[in-house]
Amino acid sequence: RLFEPCDCFAGITLSFAHTHSFTAQRRNFFAFPIYLCNLQSTMGFSELLADYGLPPSSGDYGVTPAIIVVALTFLWQIMKLSYSGLDNEKYPSYLPSLIHKGKEAGMIETITGVTGSRAPRYIYESLQALPPGKTWISRLRMPVPKDITAAFVVADAEITRAFLTHPDTFKPDGYDEFDFLTGGPSMISTNGMRWKHARKGSAPAFSSNHIKRMNRICLEQLEKWMEEVLDPLTESGEAFDIGEELIYITLQVIAEAGFEYKISKEEMDAFINAFEVSSREFIIMNPLHRKFQFLFPQVWRAKRASKILQALAFKIMNAYRESEKGKKGKSNEYTDDTIISRIVNNENYADDADRAADIILFLAGGHDTTAYSIAWTLIEVAKNGNDSQLEKYRHVAVNIDDVEALRRVDELQYIIKEGMRLHAVAAMGPARQNRKAFDFKGDDGNIHIPPNSFMWFNHFSMFRHKKYFGDDADLFRPGRWKDSNDAMSRAFVPFTLGRQNCIGQSLANAEASTVISVLLAKYDFSVAEAGEEDYFLTLKPKGTKLVARKLK
Repeated sequence: RLFEPCDCFAGITLSFAHTHSFTAQRRNFFAFPIYLCNLQSTMGFSELLADYGLPPSSGDYGVTPAIIVVALTFLWQIMKLSYSGLDNEKYPSYLPSLIHKGKEAGMIETITGVTGSRAPRYIYESLQALPPGKTWISRLRMPVPKDITAAFVVADAEITRAFLTHPDTFKPDGYDEFDFLTGGPSMISTNGMRWKHARKGSAPAFSSNHIKRMNRICLEQLEKWMEEVLDPLTESGEAFDIGEELIYITLQVIAEAGFEYKISKEEMDAFINAFEVSSREFIIMNPLHRKFQFLFPQVWRAKRASKILQALAFKIMNAYRESEKGKKGKSNEYTDDTIISRIVNNENYADDADRAADIILFLAGGHDTTAYSIAWTLIEVAKNGNDSQLEKYRHVAVNIDDVEALRRVDELQYIIKEGMRLHAVAAMGPARQNRKAFDFKGDDGNIHIPPNSFMWFNHFSMFRHKKYFGDDADLFRPGRWKDSNDAMSRAFVPFTLGRQNCIGQSLANAEASTVISVLLAKYDFSVAEAGEEDYFLTLKPKGTKLVARKLK
């Protein structure tokens, strides 16, 4: 096995060959780099063959030298194609290497770094390695489709704001990976009229009156959970997984408040499991699986899981249509601006399958981001129980019975903001592409972004940038928001910016403030098991368990 250490080059180059043979499908810009995270453990050629469903090698390594020569030659050609014309000082430098200090990150390091479970921290630690005073923007050394000039990661507030709010920027085609999961185009994967009619059609469901109604349902579900789950755990002293518990609460809230549907425990379990299976395969789909879908059991399972999601969406639509409200349709006698009514009665959708795609999107996006934002905040409070803002909030909360009043307490808002800042759930942030060149004035001079660049706006790094949040930016200190300045406010954009920002941010803020205000007023929390930070689509606490104690 003389050449075994080099086998991974052959495997990687085989994948490069597949990716570039599909360059007509621009979505492979996302699919291939993410698939390479499977090679992080120095996968050999035999393991790669096994992953492709091919028989393992026989142990005869006589052909390995030839494979290596061909592989490295092909890899060199790909590298030349990927970066030609951009290796000059006019553009931001490549992301610094964390392996070879003082050098730029290579292709394999970059790909494995930005696609692994530590992706947000990898970007953050890499940007920290930039020279002091350098603007936090770097090129990513990754293969790109021919119609994309280069890929950049950004954690600078002014560049982020200018780019996201500019009318000549748009979501890149990589978002259409979600179409496999939702069964067709949805609001997240489209630009143009499909996005516009869906966004405009659903927006009234998030008016202030409807947010108040939905928040009452949130409070009902929270009180039910406290009575049936949390109080018994408090009496027994048993630890619980805070992330998992909150997932069920927020999913129940969005189903009932947004879709007027009482979702069962079995349906929630099916939805959560189906979303996990389908997203893991489709959002990180490797090119060979895409090309020969009928050959791979992983694709079959993901397709079945996607059908489960679509079946639930159809069930929700049918339940609404059969209800008294649904039967009245769009008549002037009844005006019903819930999410489900706005989708069902929107005639711009092509058909019910088109409607189902947005229902799945709202269910998926409306529960886990909110649940994990709340969970991270409670975890930080549990780790920092003596925080002065927490003590002030509880001192005020003793004399307040009304939840609406509790939600408005300044110290509570500081705590929530700090939790969302320190653990940005949408950690890798949004992506955009530009039609024309952009020029910015950075901290260290002018920055030029060529047309058709892929821009990745990294929330995790920007929210921890010392330039905006001070030298203690990595610490949980809610008090920093008491004396916040304009730079902090401009850098803190958890729901992104521009016309394609998060449509449900008002509901997410209302849910978070309701749940956290009530729990912190009635319970004290401590960490029983630290767990770990895990990233896939969202930043989540994996295996973190808390113990609750009732306050006197």
